[in-house]
Amino acid sequence: MFKKTLKQTQSHNLKSSDRRKLLKQLQEQYRNIPAPSNADDEEGGSASSDEINPWRLLVPTKNQNVELSKFVIYHQTAASEAILEEIQVGKNVPNKKKKQQQLQKQQLRAASDVQTFNVITVDNVPMFFSIEKEEIYYPTIFALQIAPNLVDTIYIAQPVSHYLLQGADLMKPGVSKNQKNQNMNLIGGERLNNKGSHGGIGPFKKGDIRSIQVRGNPIPFAIGDMIMDFDEFSKADKGKCFETVHIFNDFMWQFGVNHAPSTYSQPVGFTSQIIEILSVEEDEDGEQPTTEKVEVTPLATEGKSTVEGSDDEAEPSGEGSSDIKPEEMDSLLESYFLTALKSSVEDDQLPMEGSGFYTKMFEFSEDIVLDIKKSTYKKWSKFLKQMQKENLVKMKDVKGTFFVTNINRSHPKYLAARELSRSST
Repeated sequence: MFKKTLKQTQSHNLKSSDRRKLLKQLQEQYRNIPAPSNADDEEGGSASSDEINPWRLLVPTKNQNVELSKFVIYHQTAASEAILEEIQVGKNVPNKKKKQQQLQKQQLRAASDVQTFNVITVDNVPMFFSIEKEEIYYPTIFALQIAPNLVDTIYIAQPVSHYLLQGADLMKPGVSKNQKNQNMNLIGGERLNNKGSHGGIGPFKKGDIRSIQVRGNPIPFAIGDMIMDFDEFSKADKGKCFETVHIFNDFMWQFGVNHAPSTYSQPVGFTSQIIEILSVEEDEDGEQPTTEKVEVTPLATEGKSTVEGSDDEAEPSGEGSSDIKPEEMDSLLESYFLTALKSSVEDDQLPMEGSGFYTKMFEFSEDIVLDIKKSTYKKWSKFLKQMQKENLVKMKDVKGTFFVTNINRSHPKYLAARELSRSST
């Protein structure tokens, strides 16, 4: 959505009455976070930062500057491209009249497809936005940093985040099997049990808003719309299920960073290439993954991260440990590659792009961290070449992209591999 530069065209301060009206509208839309009720939970009160209700920070009713701003994005059309080319030529012509240049720029805007957004900012940092004249507001990553449970979440495996950050939408195979909420300790966590009965992965309708989160990092990094309903999603093995509207590091995010207080710290582990895993823990039953304690704080954090480790930090255990040896990671990759081949790839799905197999492996790996960079291969293409060398698969190189064209289903390793059924999410 925000792949082009945003241009702010107008803004005005919201009066206290308008703020209260907006706050009520947002609380009706996002019910996971309850409205503040305690008399001592007031702005400027003595409550510590982890006791402040997130709504006090998302839409302050006093003290801070809350504005409603209008932004536009100009999308080029065939007509606008012709005018743009004329403008570029005109820049190189001496004594080009200013009025003519201004007229050309006006014509360029008129010939472009214009998309408008209403953006709610708090001290110039965007918190919510609506598209065109719609009354539905989406939270920004800044808002989700304050209140991770604000929107029901879809969990994905870490490698999938790389593709989303590069502009891809979420495909069904990229959705993690484990959808249990890892932020139960935060406000709104009790309304997000993520077991299919309420919140989380389902049930949902086509068009419902969801956030995207990497298991092992407590902050969502993308927001968008489901483009399947729950029944279709439950039955599908492939296909696009989620359309990204706003994501970390897009132009909406960059606008916020440029206007945020100098003391602001972005979410820990957020990079332009991938969302890093911070920790993976288990509860007493060994079932409920959680992450480090997240503290709800204002954006002006005196340089302090919004993610803090608890006093008793748990060491990641099992195959998900960060100190795994490269040879051990090789074995894990091969094991889950074979499982994916045997359990979820039919011959009529071939040829299939090699990267698709990497995504499919996470359908069965649960909380095990599969990381090609921690193996001896370092690159997925090298791993695939080794599988071809062992005669497990046959591949074809199409302009630098590898496609698996055949699976050797009589290979001893294939026959010995586990066949698993992908659990419904």
